[in-house]
Amino acid sequence: MKSPAQTRQHTLPGLDPVPARIAAPADPPLPRPRPGPDTLWLALHFPHLALDLIAREGMAPIPLVVCDTPRGRPEVHATSRAARRAGIRPGMPLGAALGLCADLRVRQRDAAAEHAALETLAAWGLQYTDHVVVEDGHVLLLEVGRSLRLFGGLEHLRQRILDDLAALGHHARAGLAVTPLGARLLARLGITAPARDTDALTALIRELPVEALEWPAATVQRLRGMGVTRLGALWRLPRDGLARRLGAWLPVHLDRLTGRRPDPRPRFAPPSRFESRLWLPAEMADRSMLRLPLHRLLRELAGVLRGRGAAVQSLVLQLLHARHPATALTLGLAAPGRDPDHLLGLCMERLSRQVPAAAVTGMVLRADTFLPLPHRDTALLPDTGTDTDAWQALLDRLRARLGRAAVWGLAVCDDHRPERAWTRTDPADSRQTLSSAGTGPRPLWLLAHPLPCPPDLRRVHGPERIETGWWDGGGECRDYYVAEDRRGVRWWLFRERGEGTSRLCGIFG
Repeated sequence: MKSPAQTRQHTLPGLDPVPARIAAPADPPLPRPRPGPDTLWLALHFPHLALDLIAREGMAPIPLVVCDTPRGRPEVHATSRAARRAGIRPGMPLGAALGLCADLRVRQRDAAAEHAALETLAAWGLQYTDHVVVEDGHVLLLEVGRSLRLFGGLEHLRQRILDDLAALGHHARAGLAVTPLGARLLARLGITAPARDTDALTALIRELPVEALEWPAATVQRLRGMGVTRLGALWRLPRDGLARRLGAWLPVHLDRLTGRRPDPRPRFAPPSRFESRLWLPAEMADRSMLRLPLHRLLRELAGVLRGRGAAVQSLVLQLLHARHPATALTLGLAAPGRDPDHLLGLCMERLSRQVPAAAVTGMVLRADTFLPLPHRDTALLPDTGTDTDAWQALLDRLRARLGRAAVWGLAVCDDHRPERAWTRTDPADSRQTLSSAGTGPRPLWLLAHPLPCPPDLRRVHGPERIETGWWDGGGECRDYYVAEDRRGVRWWLFRERGEGTSRLCGIFG
């Protein structure tokens, strides 16, 4: 005869009777996982994204909070370290927070800006994988299984991504699992151990409370009312009973979490342009203090360009002011590029010669056109390369410091008249179209207007006759000479045919 303990069954309302023996710690084995052998998801959770948008709190140790109005009254949504040291916590009424800290700075939450920032980070994440997913709750999913060999393995890739995010001023939690839902769960809870198969994932999450799954509060309350408090207990309940009692979505969610059911995720489609906004924690009148936040924006742009395999040749930087129109700076490059350090140097050069209208409260970096990254052949030996990069960097710095109109190149034109034998060109595109071979000597400096010729010159070379241009109304017929004065300075002079007076038109040196 069986004892009462052996015959007792645990019955939940609306569910099939479940024998008491299922309460044993050992879980039933799951079927073979559906994800492929190389599938591995990295979830990035940004719990402080609202605060990260304000110039990264590490810039200035000031008490700062981001407030929101979820129930019609302002309350603290996110806090800086200085605000937390003052006793301010998320969820606290804003009035109480102001009472704790008299010099507290308050910023209103901008949900649209947070979503835009998350999409920018998704485009940035394409440099590590071609499959990125943007999810609610400030979460990004990256399928990195096929990227491990390219980045030196799992730990190296994860650490590199977190380090790069920290350089951008973002605080992220990373979770690694064989399913996207599993990776999201681990990231939100701060569980750093990777779950590279379903057995490892099951072992990591089976003791977690049911509240960890972000289910509706009513569903969690009903589960607790039925005595189900841990995720492991859910797997031992019959699927059809769960569906009848709580909805058909719940067992589907559990199966996708554990890999028993496929969970396809749409790929993020990056935009064809870049725009990122950054608010400063306080007004900044010193232009040197803009270097750190500007570098963060440029590093973000560089990551987006690497993910697209692209480069930019022009940028627009807007400096925002509290009571004045924005100050716009346009930056052009000699050739398409994406090096953030080089771009930072050019921006600081421009800022050194253009005074903003007022103190800066924020900045916007925009790149409207992405260009293909120029192909570059690499040499076998590092010292056999060309000086193209150095020349383009010098050209960019000169333009940033002096202005684009002050830097130009020269190109030879197909005309023998000295005044029309050359033209101004873009230095990056200067090409000599006519060789000077077969012509006489030419001075380095051609005078804008001819000058009277001094009497003490000695002829060195000439005459060289130039007779041309009759077809365009600017014809000339002159004899050109090279002459030298008593100090050894050589001049270029000409004499009109039929005239006896010579005039100076150039200096050799």
